[in-house]
Amino acid sequence: MMRYGTVLASVLALLSLSACQSPRSGEEAGDSPSAEASSPGEQEESSAESSQGSARANKGNDPKIEALDSPPEELAQATFAGGCFWCMEPPFDNVEGVEQTIVGYSGGQQKHPTYKEVAGGRTDHAESIRIYYDPDEVSYAKLLNVFWRHIDPTAENRQFVDVGSQYRSIIFYHDDEQKQAARASKRDLAENGPFDESIATPIEEVQTFWKAEDYHQNFYKKSPDRYHSYHSNSGRKEFRQTYWADSDWTWEPNN
Repeated sequence: MMRYGTVLASVLALLSLSACQSPRSGEEAGDSPSAEASSPGEQEESSAESSQGSARANKGNDPKIEALDSPPEELAQATFAGGCFWCMEPPFDNVEGVEQTIVGYSGGQQKHPTYKEVAGGRTDHAESIRIYYDPDEVSYAKLLNVFWRHIDPTAENRQFVDVGSQYRSIIFYHDDEQKQAARASKRDLAENGPFDESIATPIEEVQTFWKAEDYHQNFYKKSPDRYHSYHSNSGRKEFRQTYWADSDWTWEPNN
């Protein structure tokens, strides 16, 4: 099957900057771009910074993003990176047994990364999602299947219209069981899935997960118009239709 990235070339040519992508080249960290020039994500950030400015007076220009604590004992956790994190929450929120999703930054070494730093490519973090789920209601295998069906696993250092290592896809495993399941599902996808190209998504041990700023959490609910505008132009829907409409591939642990 033809590489889907070529189909997106025309979309990329029309979109100078996507909602989740980095600030315009040439901007300095302290610049405040106009609403006409900035992306929706940047506009949200500007608004949030303005409303919270007094609270940050003693913290510098960027908020301190704390690492997440461990979930309640009865819940398990899974962590993935799949490009723009706005688009990764809805698929998992709709899974029965998922108690909560939180978007943030992982895969890098810098402490307390901010959206502006990550989106601007100034860290080695990737936009990520942390999932708290009840293992008695939903399996990790189910979460893997949801993940694979909502990313382009053949792409390296990009997802759809978002380009850069901060938008790379990753499976972060929390224990050996998840590690083995992720590897097995990746092998099966490569052998029996709908893709002709190799599966590029790496499988890595989980690192510190830094929660993203509040205005990014459940963005599709807080700003539905902006979310749907971005999503409809991202190429995700077309990709799913191209590769998954006629595919019944599903990984099970005994495959």
